Amino acid sequence: MKIAIAQQNYQLDTLGKNATKIAKAIFEARSKKAELIVFPEMSICGYSPCQSLLQEEYMDLIMQMLQRIVTESFEITVMIGCPTYCEDENESKVYDSAILIESGTITRRFNKKQLSNEELTYCITDNEPNVFEWNKKKIAVCVGNDKPEDNNADLTINIAAENTALADKLAQFADCNNTVISVRQCGENFSGSSFVRDKSGSIVKELSHENDELVIIETESLSLI
Repeated sequence: MKIAIAQQNYQLDTLGKNATKIAKAIFEARSKKAELIVFPEMSICGYSPCQSLLQEEYMDLIMQMLQRIVTESFEITVMIGCPTYCEDENESKVYDSAILIESGTITRRFNKKQLSNEELTYCITDNEPNVFEWNKKKIAVCVGNDKPEDNNADLTINIAAENTALADKLAQFADCNNTVISVRQCGENFSGSSFVRDKSGSIVKELSHENDELVIIETESLSLI
């Protein structure tokens, strides 16, 4: 599989600019024949809007930007971090989600399970499994500091924004028996970086935490394209 890693620096609350940056990366990845492009946690709104997520007007605007990205997601599969509404209409808190868009349609949502005390003031979680089948492969999805629910999946994808040192981040996947792709936000407020780790635990590729980067990796050979 050819997977594009879209490490980007997002500005809090500049939703339109963030969506434009995301759309450009989708166009570039599609032009390079990537089958899947992965964006970090909370991509559309930046990390972390905190109490703004409890405002209906703010969440409605995020949903508008998400629909704009869905429209751009033709001929490529997209996984993107985005807060989403809880199904319970009486619940004011939201999910911290990884959204899967296939052929211009949202097909799956994987919600963050391990929420910090701060996140618990505006986020809620669920018990749905964060594992799915795609291109005849079983893929485990981890949002933030979640640990994989299936350590023997063919691939683990982590979307994150938390400011965690690489050594601590690798410990999150110490029990994984598969390739790990971790896509993280970057910029001056983030000390971490995106990376690809092979089955043995060795780093195949580490991106600079300072700059936007888009790289494409062939998951079978772990070679860069």
